[in-house]
Amino acid sequence: MSAQFNTWSDFFSNQKKIQKESTIENLDRLSKSTVYNIESNIDNIIFNIKKNKVKINVVLPYRGRLNSLLTTIKSFENNITEDDFVLTVVEYSDSRTFDDDTNFNYIWIPSKSNEFNKSICLNLGVISVTSEFVLLHDIDLFVEPNFLNSVLDNFGQKTNSIIQCFSIGGLINLNHHNTEKLKNYTT
Repeated sequence: MSAQFNTWSDFFSNQKKIQKESTIENLDRLSKSTVYNIESNIDNIIFNIKKNKVKINVVLPYRGRLNSLLTTIKSFENNITEDDFVLTVVEYSDSRTFDDDTNFNYIWIPSKSNEFNKSICLNLGVISVTSEFVLLHDIDLFVEPNFLNSVLDNFGQKTNSIIQCFSIGGLINLNHHNTEKLKNYTT
């Protein structure tokens, strides 16, 4: 059975509904898992959503690499305008890194035993903010000042609902020494 949509807005609204239902079902199924004991932690998830309606929600799943996260957040600073973009950091760890005094959306999922479930981080980050576009990003990918504008331009020029932002230029893999030099340059 296939569904017909009159507009992209209808399509994305339907997709968001499906994702939310699927996330709830997956969390329920995972709560019964012996690998990820989510049930004991599900009521302790902390949502600190500062901006809920934006053009682009940039979801950053996070665990334990604070310097990389802070450098990536800083690299987005020249991209973010008050109304158009928000960073949503979703931390999956045994203790919170941030309190309520952040300039980005923050979700904390308690974990145990060094587990990290990136999929749950991404799913909660996506369904927690109402946005036209969602960018799933990694904390070790620093961006140029015009990055988000380029993403919007790519969406405007194409009819695809999903794009690979690095499809032409690719990523530049750096060794540890050059990564530290880049971090120092961007901070």
